[in-house]
Amino acid sequence: MKYDWVFANHCGGAAGNAWAWLRSNGDATFRNPPGIGTGGYGDDNMKDERLWAAAELFRLSGGKEYNDYFLAHYGEWSPTIKGDAPQGWPVVGNMAMYTYALSGRKEADADAVSKIKADAVKAADEIAARTQTNGYRVPMLSKDYIWGSNSVVANYAMMALIANRFTPKAEYRNCAQDSLHYLLGRNTFNTSFVTWLGSKRYMHPHHRPSGADGIEQPWPGMLAGGPNANRKSPPAKQWEDREANFTVNEMAINWNAPLVFVLAESLP
Repeated sequence: MKYDWVFANHCGGAAGNAWAWLRSNGDATFRNPPGIGTGGYGDDNMKDERLWAAAELFRLSGGKEYNDYFLAHYGEWSPTIKGDAPQGWPVVGNMAMYTYALSGRKEADADAVSKIKADAVKAADEIAARTQTNGYRVPMLSKDYIWGSNSVVANYAMMALIANRFTPKAEYRNCAQDSLHYLLGRNTFNTSFVTWLGSKRYMHPHHRPSGADGIEQPWPGMLAGGPNANRKSPPAKQWEDREANFTVNEMAINWNAPLVFVLAESLP
């Protein structure tokens, strides 16, 4: 069996229940619950998360309520997608737009789909153009060298490849390939930022199982956070391969996710 339909239906029902809760608690924001002292991912603006939820539920079910919500709110982003604003954990509006435009639902509003696709292509043109003028062939701006900057690289590449689905251009695929080259070693450190990949690769992720298992090699396939300027210059040089420095060598599933997307989408 290709799919576990029982589990899929269970998840779909849970998502519908979550939307119903959200409908009654529309002003809710995220905070760690009492007793949880680890780093939080607080977010005071949940509009983008709600929009993404509506888009995903519409894509899943075609439900009118979800479609109506999306169409009533997506215009709050103008343009819907921008070339200097990649998606990340605090800002997921792009994911809502892509989900709706790629839904394939006959109920989807044609004007909204056309608008999103046009904005996605314009954003990808900007991303690809920046790549061509950067010495390391990445679309990064100075402001993009933040905590988890390597995920920013991967997310820009993801934006280019999704636009390539709408309007195929060699420049978009080349941009994604160049971003992969950066992550895998064509960078200011001549080092692959993915464990176990490359003849010279980083070895000391901020990953407690890797640090505690008594094995020299870290666990495979983990993308390092990468250079984190934190108001220092040059921004692309602010990285070190040290386990204790979680601001540059942390790893996270939401950083690996766009890397996996780009690798899969880049296959011939």
